[in-house]
Amino acid sequence: GAADAPAAAAMADRILSALAAPFPLADGAVHIGASLGVAHADALPHAPAAGAGGVGHAEAADPSRVPHDPVAALLHHADLAMYHAKALG
Repeated sequence: GAADAPAAAAMADRILSALAAPFPLADGAVHIGASLGVAHADALPHAPAAGAGGVGHAEAADPSRVPHDPVAALLHHADLAMYHAKALG
């Protein structure tokens, strides 16, 4: 829930920091970029407010667009969080 959000953000930062480090190869190093979005299950099956957790205005305006099955809803929110993270760069 909301109490877990700082821990999730800290974990995401650690993952992104680890991926930001160059990966050594025989001929040099490779630098990669990554985007990371987080979705949590305890807010389901209700749609969060617009902009929260990467959920777009359409989902917030029409909660019927969010799947009712908890697993499908979590995957739906994870997908939205990924696209939100990519949009932020």
